[in-house]
Amino acid sequence: MRVWPRVTVSLVAVIGGLVLMLVGTPEPEDRLARMGPALDAELATREYHLDPAEVLDLMYDDGQQIFLIDVRAEADYNQFHLLDVRWRPLDRLTFACCRQLPTGAVKVVMSNDEVAAQEAWRRMRAAGLLNAYVLAGGINLWLDIYGDGAPGAAAAPPHDLITGEGDDTLRHRFTRALGGRHPASLPGHELVGERRFERKVKIARPTAAVGGGCG
Repeated sequence: MRVWPRVTVSLVAVIGGLVLMLVGTPEPEDRLARMGPALDAELATREYHLDPAEVLDLMYDDGQQIFLIDVRAEADYNQFHLLDVRWRPLDRLTFACCRQLPTGAVKVVMSNDEVAAQEAWRRMRAAGLLNAYVLAGGINLWLDIYGDGAPGAAAAPPHDLITGEGDDTLRHRFTRALGGRHPASLPGHELVGERRFERKVKIARPTAAVGGGCG
């Protein structure tokens, strides 16, 4: 008779496993789809789009942990990227990866314009990450402002004219791939004061921080 409790527990475990196999667990994509309208509304306010000057200032701020995440194609990344950025194309920016990023750190995702970066931001927010932002205007605007050495670079607009429009194509050309060794990968800190912009970073503190890194 003492065997019955163990048998019962085993049966419950087996039945529970079968139910999960048949019904399934909620997929990250399902959560992202449910949150989609609310996330799109947040993006539309552009409160989570950081001007390049604010990002540059954060890159020099030793008192604030910052994670720069580049989600572009490898070829564009190899041509040029910001110093100390982490390359994570969208197909590798999984929910599990997002949840390993330090919650209290500022996370700034970037693409050539904003399309892929905004999709990465949606995933991060759906994964429950706080303090996630998008580089306004993407790498194209960064190079418009801080220069890539190419003739005829577009004039950089003031912050209130940045719309993020573009097809995420890298519009700047380089004679050779320098990656993070280009002078524009980390412009001088003094350039922050030469641009008018609105500061938007507001650190949200979680009740329990998540440690670790995303590879």
